[in-house]
Amino acid sequence: MGLERERIAEIAGDAWAALKRRPRLVFLGSCLAVLLASWWGTQRFADRLLSSLPESDVVAPPTPLTEVELQRQIDEAKRINDQLRAHREIQAYSMQGVSGALRDSLAMPDGAPPRPASATAPSGPPRGAPDPNAFVAVDDPAEPIYTVKAPYPDLARQSGVAGTVVVQALVGTDGRVHDTRVLRSIPMLNGAAQDAVRQWRFKPASAGGVPVMSWVSVPMAFHR
Repeated sequence: MGLERERIAEIAGDAWAALKRRPRLVFLGSCLAVLLASWWGTQRFADRLLSSLPESDVVAPPTPLTEVELQRQIDEAKRINDQLRAHREIQAYSMQGVSGALRDSLAMPDGAPPRPASATAPSGPPRGAPDPNAFVAVDDPAEPIYTVKAPYPDLARQSGVAGTVVVQALVGTDGRVHDTRVLRSIPMLNGAAQDAVRQWRFKPASAGGVPVMSWVSVPMAFHR
């Protein structure tokens, strides 16, 4: 047993002495060991990666929605569409005002039918009309003798818009309204208020016993 140990030690010593005499062999042996370790590590990594992949590449079909979920999505889409439609209608109403309001079918005090309001706003006050912002001295102010209540626009009612619109009307010497302007504005109600005031008939203002044109302020209340 002692001889075998001595023999192994002798062989190891001779091998080490041979390697020391040939350093290139030591370098080549080290490179070979590094290559073997790298190859082994790469194989292990590839095995683990492949084992983690699914066995089949077939994509699972999507789970169909239940009837309750489908109905919920349909209701949500309808609600969003209704909100967008209402928003667009409100914008259009604010820009254009109310057109096509209902007209009162009663006759005027002089027997003439009510004058329909024009679809477009008047081009401006007639020649010789007083300045609406200036004070005009009159002996007797204009007084209404026939009035029309403004219809409440459906969209404004549904949207919760309410309040009082103040319309300034130019009353001519014939008692008719020749022009209107809004002093207190509620965009969704301005059109209906002006259309109604244009149908009013007044006893014209007078100065020195002569009828004169004058501006009067007419409040139009809209309450739900």
